[in-house]
Amino acid sequence: MKKLIRRILGLSEVLSVLNESFRGFRVKLFWLAVLGFFGGLLDSLGINVLIPVFSYFTKSSGGADDFVSRTIAKYISYLPFQHNLIFLLSLAIGLFLLRALVYVVFSYVSYSTMIDYRNRSVKKLLGLVFGSRWTFLLKQRLGYLQTTILKDMQTTSDTMVFLSRFIISVTSLLVYLFFALNISFGITLLTLLVGGIAVIFIFPFIKKNRAIFAKMAATEKSISGYLIENISGAKYVKSLTVEDAVVQKGEQLYDIMRSLQMKIVVFRSILSNFMQPMALVFISALFFFYSKQQDFNLPTFIVTVYFIQNIFTNMDGTQGAFHSVNEQIPFIKNTLVLKAALEENQEEESGEAPFTFNHDLRLEGVSFSYDEKTPILSDVSLGIRRGEVVGLIGPSGAGKSSIADLLLKFLKPQQGNILLDGIRIDEIDTRQWRENIGYVSQDVFLVNDTIENNIRFYSDGVTKEDMMRGAKLANALEFIDKLPDGFNTVVGDRGVMLSGGQRQRIVLARVLARNPSILILDEATSALDNESELQIQRAIGRLRGTMTIVIIAHRLSTVMDADNLFVLEAGKIVEQGNPAELIKNKGSYFYKMSHLKQ
Repeated sequence: MKKLIRRILGLSEVLSVLNESFRGFRVKLFWLAVLGFFGGLLDSLGINVLIPVFSYFTKSSGGADDFVSRTIAKYISYLPFQHNLIFLLSLAIGLFLLRALVYVVFSYVSYSTMIDYRNRSVKKLLGLVFGSRWTFLLKQRLGYLQTTILKDMQTTSDTMVFLSRFIISVTSLLVYLFFALNISFGITLLTLLVGGIAVIFIFPFIKKNRAIFAKMAATEKSISGYLIENISGAKYVKSLTVEDAVVQKGEQLYDIMRSLQMKIVVFRSILSNFMQPMALVFISALFFFYSKQQDFNLPTFIVTVYFIQNIFTNMDGTQGAFHSVNEQIPFIKNTLVLKAALEENQEEESGEAPFTFNHDLRLEGVSFSYDEKTPILSDVSLGIRRGEVVGLIGPSGAGKSSIADLLLKFLKPQQGNILLDGIRIDEIDTRQWRENIGYVSQDVFLVNDTIENNIRFYSDGVTKEDMMRGAKLANALEFIDKLPDGFNTVVGDRGVMLSGGQRQRIVLARVLARNPSILILDEATSALDNESELQIQRAIGRLRGTMTIVIIAHRLSTVMDADNLFVLEAGKIVEQGNPAELIKNKGSYFYKMSHLKQ
């Protein structure tokens, strides 16, 4: 009894997951059921029409006298045709052709529904990913989002095809059962009993199979994270001569996957290969038994066998489709869990006020912590006047980049306010705010496309003039013009065809082409050589007075020309002033860092 309850609960879970995932496609699934029903009906009517034909060729006495056959004969009698053998064969062929057409339409609707579901779901998920809070995205495992969207979402959409097969198998099974029961109640009942025993026998294996697929889903994510981490870090792997250890780790993961996949293959093979001989043995036993009866009618038996064969086939198709759907449940649950988590962590579209910057940008008593336990910033207050160049320096972990994320509205302070011309920035429209904030970090992000498309970067509003102006301001125009294909030069994966300084200037050009009011450079020159850093500094010099610039840096040379400098340590501002004045104060952090070697 307990096992039966667990099986019912397991089936209930499957139905609940499917309902949650495909609730927007119920109408299409209904029409698939209708098409499946008509396909089975046309097939059954066609084979019923053939009973008199079989009787003629086998010279059996009489035809079928069941309710369906009498009804078919009644309506055929109204047709204005001579009811001979050719007419019956033509009618049967016509019904089978119509059935074929119905199944073609069924297949088209099934796959179009699958494609619509996949496209709509991927679009939804991508929108949720890019609409999520930055603090949520920071916590995601490497490769988790990519694998869920690429692999799990594709698997989930494939489930729609399996679900369609399940629907057509069930509807066809019901139609064949009706006709078979009508012709021979006893044989059909015995068939159902045998089929039911077979289903009960394999049900525990289905549950075990789902557990295997759940392990496969987790292993695939581990493999994805492993590949992304180690291939992107191939240079460091080779430099440390740990290639063999990395490959061995990959082999272990793929061995686990192989073991799980082989279990699935064996189980599927057993199910698919044993159903057909079982049906053949059953039908042979039926023929041996009923052929000894005095009222045995061969044409009726042939049609009954046809229905029984289709019943077995559709029972096999039903359990196979259900089995396939059941295998996909872990992947569907993964997408539903991710979707729920993304929806729960959507970024608030706070603020309706327009962006206007005429006076100053201020942080007043700002405190921030990621976990509300370890303080990152503590009571930070600073002011930045419009058109000013401001530097933020300090040791690693001082909170410099957290200030940049706060200014980008990626983070929200637990205490204090950030004000633009006296208005709290959470009252300003988020999209307008970010459109007016230019951000360049030390992590250069380029796509494997042309320089022009990397500067435009999905923004149709960036004109050719904007692109040229941004490249010029970023000191990138000169080296771009020297390239054989100019702005049409493909930069390669992550910009590998360009030098570090060239990549950074392309990113700077991308930002400047959008003409922001505030430019944040977050360690933008930390990985550059002196010549490349000089080019960036010249670009900053050109921008002085045209926009407000916040420079976060470790290198003191990057901030020497700043109008004002703020020194952070342990999340607090410990010094502030003009760089030229601070460097004269031997007790200042700025002086100590500039004379560090001494």
